[in-house]
Amino acid sequence: MLHAFANAPIHMLLSEDQDVIEARLRISVHCPGIFQAFSDLTHSKVIFALTQGERSVNEIAQMVGASPSSVSHHLHRLRDMGLVEYHRHGNKILAHP
Repeated sequence: MLHAFANAPIHMLLSEDQDVIEARLRISVHCPGIFQAFSDLTHSKVIFALTQGERSVNEIAQMVGASPSSVSHHLHRLRDMGLVEYHRHGNKILAHP
């Protein structure tokens, strides 16, 4: 695909739509985090559990075979990487991708 840009005039490359530029920037920023997240087995299991919908820490812990404390730690790391979000609902913490 890169060869398609090899002969393109520079003004055509620079006039790219702002939304496309922002999307590419978001992808390039999150790419290292994605690879880092999937290099850890528990991170991968937590992310997979969340692909099935919003889950509480205890539900995720049960699904991945880890303690709630461990899952909470992994969710915090994944949130820092920008891969998951979570919020408090009463006394539960619910996570989603």
